[in-house]
Amino acid sequence: MPGIAAAAVGLLVMAAFAALAADVETRATYGFDGVARPERWSPVTVELTNRGPEREGLLVLAPGERRFAQAYQRRVASVRLPQGSRQRHTLFWYDPSGFGVTPVAIFAGRASHEPGVTYVREEQSLLVATGFPPGALGYLSQVERTRLSSGPAHSGGPYGPYGGGSQPAIKGNIVPAHISPGRLPENPLAYCQVDLLVLGPVFASDLSPGPHGAQAAITSWVRTGGNLVITGGADAARLGDPFFQALLPVEGLTASDTTISSGLSAYALSIPESVPVVAGVPKPGARVLAQEGGVPLVVRGRVGSGTVTFLAFDPTQPPVAAAAALEKLWLSFFDDRARLYSLQEVSQVRGMFYDGVTSIKEMRAPSLLMVAGFLGLYFLLLIPANHWVLARRRRRELAWVTTPIIVAAFFIGAYAFGYSIKGPRLLVNQRTLMEAGEGSPVALALSNFGVFSPARRAYDIRVGLDQALVTEVSYEDWGNPYGYGRRGPQPSAGLVHDELEPWVERAQIAMWGMRVYGAEGVVDMGGPVRSDIRMERTRLVGWIENDTKWTLKTPTLVAPGAHTGLPLQDIEPGKRTEFDIVVDLTSSAAPSGMSALTAIGSSPGQRRRLRLRADEATAATRKLASPQAPRRRLQGMEERAVSALMSPKRLVSQLGLLCHVAPSPIPIDVGRECDYSDQTLLLVHLPLQTASRQVRLPAGSYVATSDTGLPGGGLQAYLASDRDVIYTFEPPPDLAGIRVDGLEVICNLAGDAHGPPLCDVSLYDRSGGAWEKVGAAPAADGGAQAPRAGRWGGVQQTIVVPEPGRFVAEDGTIKVRLVRREDVPGVQVHRVDIIVSGER
Repeated sequence: MPGIAAAAVGLLVMAAFAALAADVETRATYGFDGVARPERWSPVTVELTNRGPEREGLLVLAPGERRFAQAYQRRVASVRLPQGSRQRHTLFWYDPSGFGVTPVAIFAGRASHEPGVTYVREEQSLLVATGFPPGALGYLSQVERTRLSSGPAHSGGPYGPYGGGSQPAIKGNIVPAHISPGRLPENPLAYCQVDLLVLGPVFASDLSPGPHGAQAAITSWVRTGGNLVITGGADAARLGDPFFQALLPVEGLTASDTTISSGLSAYALSIPESVPVVAGVPKPGARVLAQEGGVPLVVRGRVGSGTVTFLAFDPTQPPVAAAAALEKLWLSFFDDRARLYSLQEVSQVRGMFYDGVTSIKEMRAPSLLMVAGFLGLYFLLLIPANHWVLARRRRRELAWVTTPIIVAAFFIGAYAFGYSIKGPRLLVNQRTLMEAGEGSPVALALSNFGVFSPARRAYDIRVGLDQALVTEVSYEDWGNPYGYGRRGPQPSAGLVHDELEPWVERAQIAMWGMRVYGAEGVVDMGGPVRSDIRMERTRLVGWIENDTKWTLKTPTLVAPGAHTGLPLQDIEPGKRTEFDIVVDLTSSAAPSGMSALTAIGSSPGQRRRLRLRADEATAATRKLASPQAPRRRLQGMEERAVSALMSPKRLVSQLGLLCHVAPSPIPIDVGRECDYSDQTLLLVHLPLQTASRQVRLPAGSYVATSDTGLPGGGLQAYLASDRDVIYTFEPPPDLAGIRVDGLEVICNLAGDAHGPPLCDVSLYDRSGGAWEKVGAAPAADGGAQAPRAGRWGGVQQTIVVPEPGRFVAEDGTIKVRLVRREDVPGVQVHRVDIIVSGER
């Protein structure tokens, strides 16, 4: 009977808890209303509804499948849920394995009812639209585009080393996601998976305000490399809010009606009816991409490292919505190149400073020679020396005493030896990389920090950056001194609190072990870095002004792809450095100033003179460096940062300012006194102005894609059953309007044939609307490099194109077609590239 009574009481208690839990409803939405990239940080919006008494506890985000419980970090938030209330919380989740493991939110014993999830693959493009009716842009899901990728076509992954060719390209469709303005995430990192964000007819008041609201999140995301489209329409007043004014590339907005007859001809659009538009004056530096009768229709501008495009009309309202061929207009808004070399895209960049975190002397195993010497001495004293001494004294019976003494002495010595290497200190070692655009007061930061513990202990680790996202990277254990750290979360990694002030609760670290965590977020620099740099033939003239809160230490001016840089002197807050750099060429490697600048520090046989001076806004200039200032070779983390975050295109449209700042913008607190060391690199992208209108875009400057649909982009092709392949070359964004007066096509082919040529080379004539043959590869006479009969041999052929202007489309693209000759059984296309010269 007592057992039955106890069981009854237990059942009653369980029923009571079940009744309380039934009062709480938990609903989670993964990504942007169920659309997300699983391998990126994605917001998980959790709505909690409480119909019972007040509840307080942890909202836990965990993998939905039990078998993955030990493989993913649990993320939590502290929640106080009053009676009869409804709250919305946003946590973050990402799937480093890319398996698409769906998270489940748990609160008060109630798991979320997860709605359907649409996963966006790497080759697809995610478009997030707000302010439009649900499904208004659904037709874009049928549109296919070629997306640039930082994938495996680059040797060494997304952070180098780089060759000189184009980025890999992959084909995929657009995935549109519609979300209401009130549900937009309030953390800028949530948008890093978005290829294009479109703000439709929304008011700024529809977006949550404040320093940690959706308005601030979108602004920070754009400044750190985001791609945003803002639409106009019939109402110009709503765009007068400071939120829109800070982003828009136009000002002085007025509403009007206009008929778009030829303004959008570049996008194959013609709208003969009257269209409500918002007219404005382009801001300095903005580019007008389309206009009708002097009214700008499409205007693009830069905000920090990001891009903002203003569309003067609403594409979802009649008569524009009824127009055919809107797809080409939408495709023009995507620009993968703007983010390909950005911390937002190259998230694996943290791997290049992981070694700097773990390679402290306390984590290094003692050398095998030292260990062998210690053991050799031990055996020498324990057996031969011990017995020889006792035999000399004829007291061998004392071995029962001396042997334990020697063993104990070496046991203590081994511990002291290890303790001298590992030490009693609690250590925090941190490496941080920040990226910012010229004129942006914020930077995107990515940091690795390791906590080395001298004893087995649990730590509460607080990260001093609001809205930072923290996750465990690896665990290094002294128990495996000659092995590698175990990557991924461990059972004792601690709970990560995804809150405004993020922290890790009770991270267990074994004696002489290290846990490595990664943190990323947006850092307030206190002000921007401003510049005005011009290229005048072989002279680089300009200034750099530091309005940040840090002193820019050991700044170095670097060009894309360079392994050395030009050192400047430290730039203190509020000060300006002026420079006049003269590049003297002693070889014929670079015929123009632009090419000479690209070759800074990388081409042999060059001399350079450097004249530097710096001044404050009100102070007189003073000499800071001699004309023979030494070049600074980039080392380790610095060179890898430049390789990862600066496009290797040989045509330079921007420079990089690489410098150190201190203290760390992401301070770490482990709750105890510790030794703290950190290194922070800041890379600022500086635009470069050219005085000359004549430019030459060598091989590798254009981005090439093909129609083969092969994995990795199809830049290579094998022409056997298919007789032809078409390559589309797109110019750098800032030189799309070049007037081409010289064009060379470079073909690198191999084939099995009795003699050349292997392929006919044709270009698309935009004026005639047809393909026109411009040559053959290799040349008809075979040349010195012609392949032998029946063998495969590479042949590179350069074809000079007459009347090149006919083959350049209005958007600057050039199409090249290779057609295999009928008598050739197969042709391997290794590379196709172009060299373009002309006038801006």
